[in-house]
Amino acid sequence: MVRPERPSHTLKILSANVRGLRTNIGDLTHNCVLRHSADVVVVTETWLNNEVEPTFGKIRGYTQWTRRDRPERAGGGEAVCFKEGVQAQHLDVVPPPHMEVMFFRVVLADRSAILLCAMYRLPRQGPASLQYLTGTLDDLMLEHCCWHVLVVGDLNHHLEQHAYESLLTVQGLTDHMTFPTHEREGTLNPVISDLQGDTLCCHQLRLVASSDHHAVLTQVDVGVARHETTSRTVWLWVKADWASLRRDLSHTAWGTLLRDGADKSRALTSRLLPIQRPHVPHHNYTTKPMDQPWFGYRCRVAAEAKYSAWLRCKRNPTRRNKDLHRAACRRMVVSSKWAMKKWEADLRRKLRGPGVGSKTWWSLVKEKQGISRLA
Repeated sequence: MVRPERPSHTLKILSANVRGLRTNIGDLTHNCVLRHSADVVVVTETWLNNEVEPTFGKIRGYTQWTRRDRPERAGGGEAVCFKEGVQAQHLDVVPPPHMEVMFFRVVLADRSAILLCAMYRLPRQGPASLQYLTGTLDDLMLEHCCWHVLVVGDLNHHLEQHAYESLLTVQGLTDHMTFPTHEREGTLNPVISDLQGDTLCCHQLRLVASSDHHAVLTQVDVGVARHETTSRTVWLWVKADWASLRRDLSHTAWGTLLRDGADKSRALTSRLLPIQRPHVPHHNYTTKPMDQPWFGYRCRVAAEAKYSAWLRCKRNPTRRNKDLHRAACRRMVVSSKWAMKKWEADLRRKLRGPGVGSKTWWSLVKEKQGISRLA
């Protein structure tokens, strides 16, 4: 169950040319993303390929990277991730094969949306990529019901100034960058949008580790729709002390508690919870909006243990700590497989049940397909 969205009045977008995500992921994570609590992270020149696993570099508290690698040769590439809870959707847009660009729909608190474009343009690519944006942005905004557009990344637009100025003019966009983003004083990483200037502010951050580009933090004064985490209590009834529980229940004046005119259900709950807490082992479990439907308490415990083992191994990479980390990884795999199998069995049982209606049936099918969690 998800609580109602609570608007946050600043959308923080961190963009950086990292010149190698595998080399610079640590500095990017700790000194840029987490330090400034970015909602959206856009990195270019990731230099990743299909040999790098999809889960590489996942930042705790953020979604897995959505990547566009450069398959035919080394270099290039881009990746985007979002803070957990931000309502964003990767759009299925197929650009020309020479382009490295991705589009996302970011939902705002008033249910409108921003079209976010993350792009890397090679220095000697010519004007085609900029011309593609000039002729496409309006259609994408209309198709995906977006009121505004925001383009970030590394466009190397100083080499194609005429095509870049045409993009700004035709689409009614503004380049909000007012400071150099390269160590040689060049401005290669623009932030362009159709938002009013007083609603958007850009800040120059440090160079990202070995990269010669500064990270850029863009703060947009808009209300962002977010899902919040929710907490619930998991009761381990198989380990309950039933004798003690019955004894305490027998000492309750039920007649007085459930007298006529009282809110019986509330009175019963208020009495039962304090009684069962000392006699039934329980855990408080926090669900996150990006969790898979099968990812329950057991998986959360295994995931936290795996992360702790990884931190311990990173700080002190002894043979024992490496073995402990491998063991924690195996337990995570076992827990995930068990949870997925159990969830699928429960889903089949619900779908085959005699009391399932059409509305419930379709909601279960959408949950299985993974589309019930889309914004």
